[in-house]
Amino acid sequence: INAEYMGSEFELVPGGASMPVHLKDVGRYCELVAQTRINEARAQMEAVRQGFGAVVPLSLLAIVPWNELETRICGAADFSCDVLKEKTEYQGGYSASDPTIQIFWNVLENDFTAKERTLFLKFVWGQSRLPADGNFSDRFKIQGLSKSGDPNNLLPESHTCFFTLDLPRYTSRDACKRKLLLAITLCGSIDNDFAGDTSAYA
Repeated sequence: INAEYMGSEFELVPGGASMPVHLKDVGRYCELVAQTRINEARAQMEAVRQGFGAVVPLSLLAIVPWNELETRICGAADFSCDVLKEKTEYQGGYSASDPTIQIFWNVLENDFTAKERTLFLKFVWGQSRLPADGNFSDRFKIQGLSKSGDPNNLLPESHTCFFTLDLPRYTSRDACKRKLLLAITLCGSIDNDFAGDTSAYA
């Protein structure tokens, strides 16, 4: 009685390699395989448990719901644009009152879904969530995109290491939304930016 896992055979019971599995043994065999699978990562999980316990008292896990625990550790699945605004600096001719900046925040807050905001955050920062308490030292920077041509045909660019967005001077909410969505959908890899005129993708 033995089984194969990741290309290697191991015995389910001592001497199992030499024990044939007959029809009458199928039930026992299946039970042994199931138990082996359940317990095969026990040592690794115990190491994770001990490491987690070094940070959070394990006794608290019984009273904290899993979703609250996830939020506290990983951050909220969605984020408040107000929190991001408070951490934003404007460069390259932009200011908080600039019409393009007003369009941008309007799109991000009112037109994007929670999933799209997550994609946007990953596009500009390489992370999909903000800290749960909104307390982070990095400043989000929005600066002008120095490229020629109709700004409504240009895609934004990002510098994830610097938490920076190069934003074209969009003149319409529709153009801003379409180009942002295109960028965050097709440019998911860190610093894998499109450039130039993208009117063919509109």
